[in-house]
Amino acid sequence: MLSDEITSYEDFFTWCSTLGLVRDLQIAQAFGRTTQTVRNWKGLPAGHPSGLMPLHLILACKGYEVSSRRTGKLVPPFPEMSITWFEMWCGAHGLDTLAGIGNAFGLTRQAVHSWHKRGQTPRWLPLACLGYEAGIPRGRAKRRG
Repeated sequence: MLSDEITSYEDFFTWCSTLGLVRDLQIAQAFGRTTQTVRNWKGLPAGHPSGLMPLHLILACKGYEVSSRRTGKLVPPFPEMSITWFEMWCGAHGLDTLAGIGNAFGLTRQAVHSWHKRGQTPRWLPLACLGYEAGIPRGRAKRRG
């Protein structure tokens, strides 16, 4: 299974297991989340609307594939990302408004604005940026979650 085939958390956990990411802590570390978040995802009932994968996490999965191929590690090193670096990255990719950035990652412009206000980006963002560079999965560019 490839990251392009992921549409639900159930698919996500199947994909993770094919990579050898089977423990909640491994998954949390690989995707910059907490183990509680991973457990929450596992607790979603099959077919539940909240079980659909948000675009930013699908992009992070694609970024994970790129990063793990480059490094050969199960849990690739997680690069730090400053707001300044992210702004430069956005400019290089033609993402020049909060709404445009939000659409690129399937988020609201308010979510992106809060990163700037806090002066901090989410830990999953470097992988999602790698995934964005690798190509947006077809039919998912506008999904929010």
